[in-house]
Amino acid sequence: MTTCKFCNAFNIVILLLIILHCLLANDCFELGRLAYLEKDYYHTLLWMNEARNRLSDDDPFNAAILDYLAYATYMVWFAD
Repeated sequence: MTTCKFCNAFNIVILLLIILHCLLANDCFELGRLAYLEKDYYHTLLWMNEARNRLSDDDPFNAAILDYLAYATYMVWFAD
């Protein structure tokens, strides 16, 4: 059986879409926190924004996400 590179790439994209759709806000937060600990502030912003989007506005967990977002934004835009 032969498979084309496009088919493999397509299957990977579909798998990633399924995984990303199943992530909870806490999962996104943990990925953002890991990026933060690795000093990867760009990806911290991406994951923390996704975590924030998956929560309601009155969730108390938003305060922690906003703390990470504030620092990561500073590091991406203003730090040397």
